[in-house]
Amino acid sequence: IRTTTDVIGALAVALPATRPIEQYHTQLLSTIAEIAGNAIHRVSLFEQSEKQVERLTALREIDTAIASSFDLRVTLSILVNHTLTLLGVSAVDVLIYNADQQMLDYFMGTGFRSGAIKQTSFRIGEGIAGKAMLERRDIFIEDLSVEKTFLRKSLLAQEGFISYCAM
Repeated sequence: IRTTTDVIGALAVALPATRPIEQYHTQLLSTIAEIAGNAIHRVSLFEQSEKQVERLTALREIDTAIASSFDLRVTLSILVNHTLTLLGVSAVDVLIYNADQQMLDYFMGTGFRSGAIKQTSFRIGEGIAGKAMLERRDIFIEDLSVEKTFLRKSLLAQEGFISYCAM
């Protein structure tokens, strides 16, 4: 089964041993496979378009929230909920920088089973989020079980999380 650019599968048929495959059979099957490939390709393009529209709509809603609201909690709530939905992650939290104390403090989050996350607070450079802030880079940990320097490791393990990303 082919699309205009790729081979995406195979069409297999079986006939009894007493019935030979004739030329028109292979031509018909080839046509059917081509039609199926084009249909699958169109569905794939449609799904990609829908996802892109979802992403653009979310970005527009976030932009509107930022532009129209002076309430940080409302703006970040919209951001957190869209992040959770669009990325399909289990949980999202926002840590706010407290310049006076040089700390990252929990501000809001969603998707957590326990309230323990609300007690999160640590110094810049401490833990993965603190390190991400200090170094001004994104950090992704694929497997929390092998991470040695992670401060919230036991908390996130209790939540059942396997991976972690700090930005």
